[in-house]
Amino acid sequence: MAGYALTLDRNTWLGRLKALLPYALVLVVWRLTYNLTGHGTGGNGFAIDPMGEPGAYLRAMLVRSPILIAGQLGLVQPDAFNALSAVIQSLVVMGAYVALLVICWALMPVLRSSPQVRFWAIGMVLSALPISASVPLTRNLMFVAIGAFGWIAQSAAVLWSEVGICVPRPSLRWARWLCGELLVIHLPLTAAERIVHPKLAAFLVDLFGPAVQAEHLDLKGRDLIVVNAPNPFGLMYLPMMAADNGDAGPKRQQVLSPGWRTMEVQRLDERTLVIRTREGHLFETDTSPPLHMVHLFREIATLARPMDLPFEPNQTCTLSTMQVRVTALDERRLPTEVTFRFNAPLDDPGFYWIEYDWSAFCYRRFQVPPIGQTIQILGPRPTSLARALRFIRDHTFQDLRPGLVQP
Repeated sequence: MAGYALTLDRNTWLGRLKALLPYALVLVVWRLTYNLTGHGTGGNGFAIDPMGEPGAYLRAMLVRSPILIAGQLGLVQPDAFNALSAVIQSLVVMGAYVALLVICWALMPVLRSSPQVRFWAIGMVLSALPISASVPLTRNLMFVAIGAFGWIAQSAAVLWSEVGICVPRPSLRWARWLCGELLVIHLPLTAAERIVHPKLAAFLVDLFGPAVQAEHLDLKGRDLIVVNAPNPFGLMYLPMMAADNGDAGPKRQQVLSPGWRTMEVQRLDERTLVIRTREGHLFETDTSPPLHMVHLFREIATLARPMDLPFEPNQTCTLSTMQVRVTALDERRLPTEVTFRFNAPLDDPGFYWIEYDWSAFCYRRFQVPPIGQTIQILGPRPTSLARALRFIRDHTFQDLRPGLVQP
């Protein structure tokens, strides 16, 4: 509606504004109803409330919106963006801005000459703003895609008919070439992607599966204690997956720490366990793998809590099976050491301990160390971007098993 008012509506500016007021009123009524009925989101980085957290939303929008638009134009893959390290993400965002500016510059004669082209382009850009409240995902691009399809098709019609456009021949050829590339991306390449997508989806299921599955375990009536979970949020599906496999789910399940980096586990006494990291904090990922599923797992975990939300010194949480206390913080007040005091001895048969083995890309039994001893649990193994991409290429068209070894 805003795109139409800005480009195609022939009324005065005041008349255009009046025409938009009923839609704004619908939005206000919806928002009031949404808030008054107790709905909303807050305190997580995965989905941000633009009205409740405007500062956080604006910062996220400047990063996410160019990725979403570039993703629609076939320049990046929004879902894969979430599996990149923070440094690589920054480079990709800068690259997306540069690429979008080049496209706008090349097609500027068309935008100037055709209000229809401007209408579709503005609709595409504005449609990316509300979905920037969530992490970039391809499945959210429906309205952005509608604007992009119209913009590309209308631009092609103007460029090849040369109606109402007057530009030098070199600029026209460059604009036609660029528009032709966008047509190729959105027609034959998209059709090919539809063929590949089911196999890629199967690959992702096998890749994600071992990070949340712990099936065929003797968990009936026992508490499952996960020392380091690569995908902590995904473990909420474990009881349903166990039931689907015909297995008895755990009585309770507790995740002590995310498994995103190397850490030490020390047993102080019969009932107390300490988890610490020598570098960084426990919510931080190792920066060495530029493309790794651990970055995506960390992004998903922000559904429960923003990773940069500070803790208080000696902050304590009491659960049904243990008391958790933050015993050391870094300069950003993020935990580097956490102490777990259980209500029963750590060797109690009612506890079933598992840890995640990044070398085998699966869970295994965890042996609680003797009193006074410390063991080390390794985090994700470093890998190059080229090796990670080769791994995806080589395994997309294969039947994968849960025992898949991560590169």
